[in-house]
Amino acid sequence: MRGLACVLAIAPLLAGCATVAPCVPIAPHSLPNGAGPGAPVVATESGATVARWGGGENLVSQRVVTMTTSDEPRCQPGEIVGPGGCYPPGDLQVRGVPAVLLPVGDQEETSWILGWGTGGCRYEVSFGRMTRAEAEAYAARY
Repeated sequence: MRGLACVLAIAPLLAGCATVAPCVPIAPHSLPNGAGPGAPVVATESGATVARWGGGENLVSQRVVTMTTSDEPRCQPGEIVGPGGCYPPGDLQVRGVPAVLLPVGDQEETSWILGWGTGGCRYEVSFGRMTRAEAEAYAARY
């Protein structure tokens, strides 16, 4: 009976605890060339889950991390958590969530990183060489 009393005394403390579900990759609706993404190749790299779809110029790579207070930037309300920091909101959305699109190079056609956060998860998607207009169109249908 004494053990039961101990469990009952601790139970209210545990009720306030929440477990964080692991963040999982979100597959693109299509590859940049319009083909279906197929099954991803998934690996863990530096504590993040990395999923890759396609290949060559149609490679889409997604890095997914669980956001924690210790390793995430402290963004202002309305800012977007993206690769490397906080960004002002724009018109771009991924599946109804504000997102940021960053060029990797400075040429007319360059590689891109698409970033957004939702549900305690941060997503960074990199994809191949295309113009800004093409990259925005691809990001919008991701």
